[in-house]
Amino acid sequence: MYGMVNDAVRTFIEKHHGEDVWIKICDDAGLATREFEQLLTYDDDLTYRLVGAISKQLGAEAPAVLKAFGQYW
Repeated sequence: MYGMVNDAVRTFIEKHHGEDVWIKICDDAGLATREFEQLLTYDDDLTYRLVGAISKQLGAEAPAVLKAFGQYW
């Protein structure tokens, strides 16, 4: 997955839920970084872990998270 997708997820969460929630999501997902290079590719598993952590933090099912992100992006 290109970093631009993961970075857009970051901006979506920070805009709608704040930086503190983004930090918790990154911690829950076990990420070594909280920022992404736009044109680098990242393992798809990282994005799946992000979606799982977002679902947990927001108390929403993954399909709802993905739909909200798609509408945002």
